[in-house]
Amino acid sequence: MRFDSLMAGVFLALITLQKKGVPKPPLRLPPWVYRWVLAPGLVVLIAILPEPMGRGAHRWGFVVLWFLSALLVYWSARDENLVLGFPIIGRALEWVGARSYAMYLLHWSLFAALLEIAERTGWRPDTAPRAVGVFAICVAVTCVGSDIAHRWVERPFIAAGRAHVESWKKDGPRARVIGWRTLAAVVIVLVPAASVWSLLDHHFGAPVWRAEYFAGQRMEGAPTKRDESEIVFFWGEEGPMPSVPPVFSARYKTCLRLDHDTDVRFDLGSDDGSRLLVDDKIVIDQWVDQWFALLSRTIRLAPGIHTIEMDYYNRGGLATATYRMGFDGAHPSAANSALFLPSDGSGCTDTVR
Repeated sequence: MRFDSLMAGVFLALITLQKKGVPKPPLRLPPWVYRWVLAPGLVVLIAILPEPMGRGAHRWGFVVLWFLSALLVYWSARDENLVLGFPIIGRALEWVGARSYAMYLLHWSLFAALLEIAERTGWRPDTAPRAVGVFAICVAVTCVGSDIAHRWVERPFIAAGRAHVESWKKDGPRARVIGWRTLAAVVIVLVPAASVWSLLDHHFGAPVWRAEYFAGQRMEGAPTKRDESEIVFFWGEEGPMPSVPPVFSARYKTCLRLDHDTDVRFDLGSDDGSRLLVDDKIVIDQWVDQWFALLSRTIRLAPGIHTIEMDYYNRGGLATATYRMGFDGAHPSAANSALFLPSDGSGCTDTVR
């Protein structure tokens, strides 16, 4: 969690505690502190929260949006009837609030899957109408998925948990044994499942990219090396591995073998910056701080072995990097049998697949 988002939560909690009707708040400060320090501080903190997500023109749109949201949150904390007094809005917020945790867990994976489907069906969101349409579909699917999770997962588990608590109070140690057995069974199932998922997520398929991860944005110092099967990464606000901080850079190298003259399309997406080099020549260059952006370019390559390098850096906040490639008009994909791992030497020319 970033410090500014943590402090925004603290400020909001302190403001909320001053509402009338809160019995014996643990901390009571003079009114001027809330009016001239906490309230403006909350607005400023929330206004700068999207800073890593949007830079340049994107950033100002986020600042305005979050600034208005901050004002709404503040006044809602002071007077809940400001928002909840409207029946439709109140019911909508209650519905979203009950499913908010499921939305938090599901939205990223659902968005990623739907964006992949949009790419494969030719509905890439590269124009404003398509972007709005794809986003609306993503929101709708997330609402449906979170409602299903709320009804069939959250509520039954909440009811079961309450039943266990009541049985513990009533039956004592014997009920506790039953409860701990249930908990142990859940852990025994979930932990291996999470481990298998992590293994498949990072190591599925033969590795074809030789990756180097650096602390900082400049690709300096001793890197952490790892081979990757494809470049489709959604790291969130974390680094790619525990030894690499959230502010990092990376270099990926692979080899491409072609049997004849081929039109090769490259798709490169990133948040923040990335660039693609083919045979040491820059093909795509978006080495700037940015919200997620996807660029494509098609070039004609001669038969033989070619060196492909992708460079990436993340200045902070959300970190995403994607690479896809397609031949002679075929739809680009992240995995391709024409790629193979470079040798431990200087490049691809001495590699035999």
